[in-house]
Amino acid sequence: TGKRYFHILDSKTGYSVKTDIRSCTIICNSGLNADGLSTACFSLGVKKSQKLLKKYNAICNKEYNNIRSAVNEISNNDTLQLLDNVWIYTNKIDGGIVNENMNMTFDINGKNIYTSNIPFINNGSVTMIDNVSSGKIDYESPIENNGTMEITGGDFAVTNNGNINNNGGTISGTNSSSGIFTQNSGIMNSFENSGTVNVTGGTVSGLTNNKITNITGGILSKIINTGQLKIQNATAKGFVLNNNSGSSIIDTLSGTAYISNNSTLTVSNSTLNSVNSSNRVFNNRYKGTLNITSGNYTSGSTECIYNDEGVLNIGEKGGVIS
Repeated sequence: TGKRYFHILDSKTGYSVKTDIRSCTIICNSGLNADGLSTACFSLGVKKSQKLLKKYNAICNKEYNNIRSAVNEISNNDTLQLLDNVWIYTNKIDGGIVNENMNMTFDINGKNIYTSNIPFINNGSVTMIDNVSSGKIDYESPIENNGTMEITGGDFAVTNNGNINNNGGTISGTNSSSGIFTQNSGIMNSFENSGTVNVTGGTVSGLTNNKITNITGGILSKIINTGQLKIQNATAKGFVLNNNSGSSIIDTLSGTAYISNNSTLTVSNSTLNSVNSSNRVFNNRYKGTLNITSGNYTSGSTECIYNDEGVLNIGEKGGVIS
């Protein structure tokens, strides 16, 4: 009738391991670790497996009194989870540095960090999560990112010198000349850009753009532009744009907006209404050049466009302006 073998082999014999375990289920925070532990337990048997799991549990579920100790001791691909609110006072000793080639997950876990100093600096790769969705790091203590950061939750400030992808967090802070900040979902609030910002979704409720911002989706509330701004296929929700000294291109924007222009602004293929009955849609200042090539623009009881000694160009396909 033959003999049955299974796929976990003994490296010494080449045959299936001899074990007193018939079934092994591992529950932990990593599928990769669970798979490895399950195989190891089958090979070791019951008694040795129990020793292994006690040692693993002591390492992976260890509690720390400060962030620095936790960051310095965890291994690559580990998760650091806040178990309580954290107060950091007069120095950076409670902070931590994620080194290059280090990959970790930081779970805010609905807790708060209160500090006037930087809680930690990332030179590696960090994934920020908040499964409880109410966690916050005080705005006076931005996380300094010099590496790569993936954000899926939490409310905190950053100083970004590397690459950040926001996929669900509420982010404020600054993006330096070397920084690349991409938002696919979440909220950008009180954010100043001196590098490159790309927005494909989420909400922009407060952005000061001093260099390059490309928006191809999402909901827009407030932008101050002194750099290069391009908006395409987005939604304006009480949107206030101050185009102060930069260059802005708007293509296919719909919703309610008030746009003040002191520089160069080109608008096309858009449908915009005034924010309320007493506001206009466009206010073109004396230094401004406003180019409207197509679209539909409607105000309430006042004029749709106020041109204060600026340059106003309306193309042959200027659309409807009322």
